[in-house]
Amino acid sequence: MGVVTSYVIVVQTQGLYYGTLFVKVVVVVVVVVVVVVVVVVVVVVVVVVVVIVVLVAVVVTAVVVVIVVTVVVVVNATVVVVVNVTVVVVVIFFSERTSHASSLLNLLLYSFDFTFHNAGAEDECPRGWQYYDGSCYALAASGKSSSRARRNCEDLDGYLAEITSQGENDFVKDLVKTEAYDDETGAYIGLIKLSWKGVWQYTESDSPVSFTDWSAPEKRQTLNSHACASMDRASDWSWVEQDCDISQGMTAVCERCPVQKECFQGSCYELQCSAVKNRRMEDKCEDAGGQVLEINSAEENDFIKGFLNKASVPVSEHTGLTNVWLGASDEDSEGDFYWLSDNSELAFSDWATGEPDNYAMGGRRDQNCVVMDADNDWKWSDVVCFYANALICETKDVSGDDEDDVDDHEDHVDDDGDYNDDDDEDDDDDDDDLAPTISRVGLVTLPKFSKFDVFACLE
Repeated sequence: MGVVTSYVIVVQTQGLYYGTLFVKVVVVVVVVVVVVVVVVVVVVVVVVVVVIVVLVAVVVTAVVVVIVVTVVVVVNATVVVVVNVTVVVVVIFFSERTSHASSLLNLLLYSFDFTFHNAGAEDECPRGWQYYDGSCYALAASGKSSSRARRNCEDLDGYLAEITSQGENDFVKDLVKTEAYDDETGAYIGLIKLSWKGVWQYTESDSPVSFTDWSAPEKRQTLNSHACASMDRASDWSWVEQDCDISQGMTAVCERCPVQKECFQGSCYELQCSAVKNRRMEDKCEDAGGQVLEINSAEENDFIKGFLNKASVPVSEHTGLTNVWLGASDEDSEGDFYWLSDNSELAFSDWATGEPDNYAMGGRRDQNCVVMDADNDWKWSDVVCFYANALICETKDVSGDDEDDVDDHEDHVDDDGDYNDDDDEDDDDDDDDLAPTISRVGLVTLPKFSKFDVFACLE
């Protein structure tokens, strides 16, 4: 009995032990589950909070962007409205002085055209020319020789381009690549090597060459006679040395000054780019649709002085002076000066002290022409008519009627098929049988058009 009782007690004790252990396990499991749930809940809450913060930031950013864009648009629209209203008011004001006011569109177009054509003179070139660093450039047909190319450039009031820098060379290369015709193998530039000097110099200024872009050495010939330079198509328009009279088709790169033109009291005055001999000055101005400068009042005289003081007046290669021709003469009767355009007497004059004196160096008594003297505050002096001087052509100020910058071929060709020039006696008659091809510059009819001709025609 005692044994049984002991067994029962042992069994009960073990059962109690295992029951307690089970409870402990259950409690531990429950605690772990609760902890895991809490952690998960916390993580979810954190994620939700982060998402909400991000969404709020995005919304705030979007609102700020919308506000900024709206402000910019409103400000821009306000500025545009103010500018447009100002333009319309200004144009309407000027329309009272023009004949271009048939409609608001015409007024606006006229105002933009007026603004464009009256921009700074330093960047204005004649139609068909391109501006670069203070000069204007264009291509002209050259015929067979460099002398022909030179004369053709002169008839466009320019000269063969004198390339003095890498930038200028790159610009001219782009020009010939774009504008040279397919059958033109090269382009003459303003370089020459004289046989008795043996060195290269610029053809217009006679100064030593300061920049070169010669092609491969095998293209650089050593010629015993005069040699000229051209940009060679086969050498990617690098320079080559060649004979000055070749039979291949060539173009010519012409350079000239920008347009220097101002208007005053119904007349416009344009300073030509090169010095001109007296015997050519009337023809040159007639080709431009005007006449040689005539001054008829003190006000006009003061205006011309101011114009010359700020202009780039060409220097005469003969005298080294910058005197400017007046369209006056006393050739018919000594001392009785008259205007060449209509033979009328001078109603106004501004002679320098002691002028006119009809006296030149060496005792010559044939000072029948008149200039404005640059060394004497542009006072008037009588001079011999032989040398070249700067030239101003005067035209009537007809609004919207721009003169052609280059005239038709017939206006420049003499009876012998030669271009008009000062030095017919020096011409190389071996190429006179070839009438020069019309330049592609200006409003002329061509078998092919360059982009500049198209723009010119659209004007």
